[in-house]
Amino acid sequence: MTKKYIREQLGLKLSENLKIDDFRFVKSKNHIIRKLEDGFNLIEYRIIDYNPIFFIELSLAIRLNIVEEIINRFLGKEIMNPQSKTHTLTLGIGFNFLMGDSNDVKVENEDELRDIINKYNVGIKTKGLSYFTNYSNLLNANKFKKENILSDTSGVSYLLRNLMQSLTLMKLCNDPDFELLYPKYLEYYVPISGQEVVGRKAIVELYDYLKKCNYSNNIK
Repeated sequence: MTKKYIREQLGLKLSENLKIDDFRFVKSKNHIIRKLEDGFNLIEYRIIDYNPIFFIELSLAIRLNIVEEIINRFLGKEIMNPQSKTHTLTLGIGFNFLMGDSNDVKVENEDELRDIINKYNVGIKTKGLSYFTNYSNLLNANKFKKENILSDTSGVSYLLRNLMQSLTLMKLCNDPDFELLYPKYLEYYVPISGQEVVGRKAIVELYDYLKKCNYSNNIK
């Protein structure tokens, strides 16, 4: 087996099982996507090649256009590539975490690959599709994002985009914590080197913009 073979088999077999749910395999990008009017659902995977052993990392992600389009207005090219703005993701979860399984996924032969594809197919159908449905809802996405930030003890959730997404979701959902948590989020912010000033400025400008907006009809 090769890395390319595993990548293609994953895409073909998973998308075949999800065709009825409107997902399609995009071979050039090595992911499976379902485009929606207000964003997209994504199944993406990474293969780590230690031939003859291969490790697979599969994850599920959601893009909410209304959130990403607001945030991206305040992220200049010194923070992100403008061409990436149509692909940014709002929420994501590793398959193993979703399934409550901490074991690494590794394959060494065709039989093991077939077994893991079957496991992915079952897991996506039983829990993955529900994840996409639940967290494409703004209220649920807001609660999930905010709770992750407030319960985080590692600082992983304190990166710029995550904090900006949470502020935006709170405002879109008319969450009373919006103004309360803003100063806390400024304190939490963990910048990437070189983005200390521009990142903080982006949070401030986003907050000032959101404060003036009325999104009472956007909750769904």
